[in-house]
Amino acid sequence: MVLVVNGVLQEDIPVDSRSLYAAHPVYRETAAQLHSMPAKLVGPMGLLYVRQREMAATLPHDKNVSIIGSDDMTTCIIVVVRHSGSGAAALAHLDGAGTEDAAAAMIQRVTELAIGFPEGRLELQLVGGYSDPRNYSEELFSNILSAFHKQPVEIDLTLCCVGELNTTVRGGTHWPVIYGIGLNIKNG
Repeated sequence: MVLVVNGVLQEDIPVDSRSLYAAHPVYRETAAQLHSMPAKLVGPMGLLYVRQREMAATLPHDKNVSIIGSDDMTTCIIVVVRHSGSGAAALAHLDGAGTEDAAAAMIQRVTELAIGFPEGRLELQLVGGYSDPRNYSEELFSNILSAFHKQPVEIDLTLCCVGELNTTVRGGTHWPVIYGIGLNIKNG
C-alpha cells in the first residue's frame, strides 16, 4: 500500500470520488482554491504541451520549459506527479488507455529527476473528469487511484478535483468546470 490520503496511509482506496470527498473534506477545499484561480491563456514560449495519452516530465531549472500543461479534457483526467523537494514534475493526460504504465512511468521519471534531493515527498494531483452521464470519469478516477496504489513508493494525494467537484450544470446538462491546466514548473 502506497497511497497517502490527507496524511493517512491507505490500506484500501476509495471506491469513488464521492466517498473520498465525504471521508476527506480537505479535497473540497483544495478544489475550491483551484477554481478560484483566474484562468490564463498561455502562449507557446516556455510551454511544454501534453496531448491525450502523453506524458512529459521536467525540472524547475529547465531553461526551455516554464509551464507544462494540457487541455481539451472532458472525461479525461490530468495527472501530476511532483517531488516537493526538487520540484521535478510529470504531467499526463489520461483517458483510460495505459493507466498503470503511465503511473509507473511518471513515478520513475520524477524519482530519477529528483536524485540528489534527499528531502521531499512524491505528491499526486488529479484534475478533470466530470459527472458525465456514462460515468466514464468515475471509472477512470478509480483506475488511476488503483494504478498509483499499486506502486512501490508512498505518494501523497494533495489535490483531487474530479467528478462532482469539476461539474457544473447548464440547462440541465452536466459540463466540466476545468478543461485544462498548466503547472508552473518554477514555483509548483
